[in-house]
Amino acid sequence: MEKAIDIFEEMSGYGMVPNAFACAAYIEALCTHDCSTSGYQLLQAWRAELFPIDTYAYTVVIRGFCDEMKIDEAESVFLDMENYGVVPDAQTYGVLINGYCKKLNLQKALSLHSLMLSKGIKSNCVIVSFILQCFLRMQMYSEVVNQFKVFQGKGVFLDNVVYNIVVHALCELGKLEEAIELLEEMTSRQIQMDVMHYTTMIKGLFAQGKIHEAMMMFENLKKNGVEPDSITYSVLAAGFSRNGLVSKVQDLLDYMEEHGLRKDPKMPDLIIENLCIGGKVKEATEIFNSLEVKTVDNYAAMINGYCAASDTKSAYKLFVNLSKEGIFIRRSSLVRLVSRLCMENSSFRAIEVMKQLPVMNVEAKEIVYNKVIASLCRVKNMKMAQCLFDCLVRAGLIPDLITYTMMINGYCKINYLREAYELLCDMRNRGREPDIFVYTVLLDGGFKTSLQKCSSVEIALTSSIFNEMKDMKITPDVVYYTVLIDGYCKMNNLNDAFVLFEEMVDQGIEADAVTYTALLSSCCRNGYKEKAQTLCYEMTSKGILPPNNFSYLLQHDTLETKKI
Repeated sequence: MEKAIDIFEEMSGYGMVPNAFACAAYIEALCTHDCSTSGYQLLQAWRAELFPIDTYAYTVVIRGFCDEMKIDEAESVFLDMENYGVVPDAQTYGVLINGYCKKLNLQKALSLHSLMLSKGIKSNCVIVSFILQCFLRMQMYSEVVNQFKVFQGKGVFLDNVVYNIVVHALCELGKLEEAIELLEEMTSRQIQMDVMHYTTMIKGLFAQGKIHEAMMMFENLKKNGVEPDSITYSVLAAGFSRNGLVSKVQDLLDYMEEHGLRKDPKMPDLIIENLCIGGKVKEATEIFNSLEVKTVDNYAAMINGYCAASDTKSAYKLFVNLSKEGIFIRRSSLVRLVSRLCMENSSFRAIEVMKQLPVMNVEAKEIVYNKVIASLCRVKNMKMAQCLFDCLVRAGLIPDLITYTMMINGYCKINYLREAYELLCDMRNRGREPDIFVYTVLLDGGFKTSLQKCSSVEIALTSSIFNEMKDMKITPDVVYYTVLIDGYCKMNNLNDAFVLFEEMVDQGIEADAVTYTALLSSCCRNGYKEKAQTLCYEMTSKGILPPNNFSYLLQHDTLETKKI
């Protein structure tokens, strides 16, 4: 770096102007050393002096900010380059999309990807892998598979990395046969299976308790000349442990030592945690105690293991002992322990664990609160979720859009519409603008609550939310319209449902299978045969297949005929 500075100073001394490549290389050097702010300032200074600054120079600054998790700054650079007439390319878009994906901001990632396509820039396997990996990290496994098919249908070349992400998702869904079929499809496209694909499949087979099949896959790996790596051996160790095969774990460790194979540093943690999952808590504790030097990760694995085995008492005891010694466990283990305590209604102990949060930075605190609140909303423990939400506010943190959405969704699921609406009001009061997704969740909850409680109060509140959303002038999407149409259909208000359907079509929003099914169900239920037939024809013309039962009802003249 110092030599580069000397060369640039020497060039300046001779009155030489560096070319675009040299400028970009110098800026990149700054950005790769966590000096993206300095890199951007230099770019702006050179730009003012009319130095040649190209797309790549802006891209390396955006990448630098993304690597430093400064997404707002990365966005500013992206907008800045467009203002100066520098056109972003696929690499620029890919870098910023990856930045959003790292922050799990899928909405912005997909929105930017759509913008890129609208500019006539084609997507590629690298960008696709960023998006699918984000879905995977968010445990949206079905969406990984669906999006893969969409990209495949658009003719985007998909490489072995993309295939591995989809295989992983299929394994998580328990669809092992589909995963194997996908690998066969991959090899038929002349994309060779590597250690990554075999390892993913072995892990998936172990997760389903298919030990023999997992070992056969491992044998195939070696037979095909692929070298297993440290991760493969870790997956084997974890698989044996999860299935309670303690002797197999020991045999594997002996084999690795005998052949001088390097162990993954995380292997002891995987063994400890998975033995607990497999019900071998005693054996896991013995391995943990046998470690001469214990790391923070080892302690975290033991706490995770106790939580997985529902031995929350031992997990909490270990946490207390560590706290006394000034050892702070990692964030994910903290979340797991708090979630477990919350599920067991041990609110006092949960809050005691949360007191460790002051040692974390603001961003880490918000992540912990969000994850715990999410787990509580999932199990419909809204009392404890609200308690932690209030703690978040008292800690001086303003809940973000995701936190509010989770809480609103949680209340809607238990038919507490008024509490959900109060959160919407609180959200606006704190300067957080609700988006289309928040209103969609609220309206969906409003319809369901109105139907279950048959209350005029809930119906009036749902109507108020609907009007409020229209006044906000938020652009609706197909999910929003489908929720409204489905709600009106279930309340047997077909006229309003079709008014919304026509409004949606007029706005250029394509109805999907779910929208049509909601309307068809209501038409069939209320005897509107002609309208149902029209909808069926319309669906078919768009390549959407009507559900089998509707086709049967229409063909066999079993519906009473009415007109809408």
